[in-house]
Amino acid sequence: MKTRFFLAFFLAALLCFAQISSAQLAGVDFNTTGGGAKARGMGGAFMGVADDATAMFWNPAGVSQIKKTEFTMEFKNSFNQWTLKDPTQKSKSNQTYSSINLVSWAYPFKFSEKNSVLGVAYQKLADLYLLEENQSYRYESRGSLDAITTALGINLSPQISLGLSVNLILNGVDQTMLDKAHSSWEENHTSFSGLNFNLGTIYHYRDRLNLGFVLRTPFDLTQREKITGAYAISLPEGKGGISMPLIFGLGSSYKATEKLTLALDFESKRYSTSDQVKPSWLYHQNLILADQADTTYSLGWKDCNQFRLGAEYLWSTSLGIIPLRAGYRNEPKVYSDAKGQQIVGNVFCLGSGLVLDKISFDLAYEATLTKIDGGNSTSLDEFKNNVFFSTKVWF
Repeated sequence: MKTRFFLAFFLAALLCFAQISSAQLAGVDFNTTGGGAKARGMGGAFMGVADDATAMFWNPAGVSQIKKTEFTMEFKNSFNQWTLKDPTQKSKSNQTYSSINLVSWAYPFKFSEKNSVLGVAYQKLADLYLLEENQSYRYESRGSLDAITTALGINLSPQISLGLSVNLILNGVDQTMLDKAHSSWEENHTSFSGLNFNLGTIYHYRDRLNLGFVLRTPFDLTQREKITGAYAISLPEGKGGISMPLIFGLGSSYKATEKLTLALDFESKRYSTSDQVKPSWLYHQNLILADQADTTYSLGWKDCNQFRLGAEYLWSTSLGIIPLRAGYRNEPKVYSDAKGQQIVGNVFCLGSGLVLDKISFDLAYEATLTKIDGGNSTSLDEFKNNVFFSTKVWF
């Protein structure tokens, strides 16, 4: 009887584990923004600025402003801390990891006597690393959601720039869950794939004001899952996915002086329209592990409307130009707290660097503060710290 009960419990846990990747995606920051320490130091208010190769992600029309061949590489270091509070105790957990966040290349050329730029880039859209461990279990997730992007920007006139980027979404995540009490384990490999397009335009007014518009097409984020586990139980590969919504954004930048630039962005992501297709699991050893094949259901996510503010001041020194940057953005999540209210964090940003003739160095720091009400006098405080370091070389 005990063996039967444990097997039933194990199969139920295995089916729940099959949904971890989707549930985990709900905890990912779906306010995916572009890379680049310059943009991140300005709070991500970059749709109207978009004056380097990272414009491929922010606003592809902006790459047309590049005058020389440009190569960029960026590294990211994250230190995250979670504090769980309830009436009887307070516990903390930490997580630190580093990775290459961005590599890009942009090449300017003439097309019908118009300034044009072709760009190629890789960016890590979301890092899916997570490690949780206590006396009962150990859960580890390693992987990322990445994009390989090709972009083309062109100056139609001194006032109008247009751009298009194509994003190939790929990579995946490996998850391992160990039940220490029963010495059982499950492994889940999930791969992601998708394809979408970014359309952008910038209106330049008297070399002082830029107005940008960006449209990101909807796409299906396909998930392929392969699950294995203890007692030689192995499930066949399943295919599901999440429908990602239409996204649009408006951005502006204003040169208050020759050295001071102010920027403001707004971006709307309609995640309330997102659905999920549940993978269809087949029979295994005469056991029905799931009886709903290819079921589509609403995720119940919230729309994410984000405001981003930023500023940059260029300080001329004998060493070179030292930019001083600051920014802020709100961080709405796709999910709600125990009271049904959308969870919204706050992100504060600082940045600086050094610009020389053929090379520049940029550094940015982001601090994200989010408080989540868990109900019954329980709360979770999330404190995320990101440091970006990027180098640009011009040829």
